Amino acid sequence: MDVSERDASDGGDGAETESDLVARLRAGDEAAYAELVRTQGGRMFAVARRLLRSDDDAADAVQEAFVSAFRAIASFEGGARLSTWLHRIVVNAALMKLRTRARRPEVSIEELLPRRHALWSGSRSTGFRPTTEPCSCCATSKASTRRRRPKCSA
Repeated sequence: MDVSERDASDGGDGAETESDLVARLRAGDEAAYAELVRTQGGRMFAVARRLLRSDDDAADAVQEAFVSAFRAIASFEGGARLSTWLHRIVVNAALMKLRTRARRPEVSIEELLPRRHALWSGSRSTGFRPTTEPCSCCATSKASTRRRRPKCSA
């Protein structure tokens, strides 16, 4: 059963058939692209999210998948539903992202960021509160006076 036969068996009732949507996509109709993203985006995001376990990575994979699908819409043969074809593209994009992540693991930059001076510790009201002991890198607390100290609210 091809797309047009499936569409006829779905009951049509004036709603756009999948084959009409595919034809509009092939013609480059921007409204058709928007409709496809609107109707399939949530499901495709859920698929990518299950594989990637990160909202940001899932959103990236879905975006890449939609771009790939739009570029390859001419090759869609109609042997399966459009959503099934798109699902496979999303899975492939997510798997590619996982492979890339394995090859280039992300490393935290925390150790590269400058640290606060040891004389300053966190305070709820100001964000910083001086301590009484100088740190090991300074002979005196004078080295930490370059920064204007906030008034202590404690």
